[in-house]
Amino acid sequence: MILNNDDKPVGNQTSIPSQDAFAGVVPELRKELTEGQRGWVSSFCEELSVERLKLLLDVLFECIMLTITIPRAVDDDVDIAKYQLIETLVEYLSAPQYDVELTYPGWLRDLLELIPRGEEDRTDILNNQAVYAWLLLYTIYSQKQTERRY
Repeated sequence: MILNNDDKPVGNQTSIPSQDAFAGVVPELRKELTEGQRGWVSSFCEELSVERLKLLLDVLFECIMLTITIPRAVDDDVDIAKYQLIETLVEYLSAPQYDVELTYPGWLRDLLELIPRGEEDRTDILNNQAVYAWLLLYTIYSQKQTERRY
């Protein structure tokens, strides 16, 4: 990420929170979103309330840290980085990583099911882009929170 003299991102880059929660994530899992993907995520989030966006951020963060970034066995030929993020999120909600039974509101699964898959006019977001998807969601969330205060 390129920063100007004020430590602010230059161009269309996503702003990063002051402490990078993803500092330990390998570069192979930190691919940036395309302009089209950023536009699609932004328009998808327009109608979401701050509370719903916050829960989506929390679930995506958990999914990244507990599913996507977990090293696989050497003989495992599955490249999770190339899977669609939406499919990984839906699977994460269906099968928690631990014996703790988490209860998510029904609207969250319904919301994820509304996300189109495999459309020709946009590129699906892959797991290796999850960090930048989260950062963009965080930026949108922060903007909505600021707007809400005023």
